[in-house]
Amino acid sequence: MATREQRYAAIAAKMRCQQIPDLPLKHEWLELLTRLSRQDDDQLRELGITELRICADRATRNCHD
Repeated sequence: MATREQRYAAIAAKMRCQQIPDLPLKHEWLELLTRLSRQDDDQLRELGITELRICADRATRNCHD
């Protein structure tokens, strides 16, 4: 059975491969990124933080278009 960190790592790998449309983000996506950004694992935490920044930049850009 996979550990929580392994499951999150698998989810993160899938996230990197997905094209995210410019639609409003769903709360589940933000919740997942928030959980990743709070992980003890440095790579998972960095991935979560990076993706949250991208989401914030995209939201800001869409608001000012």
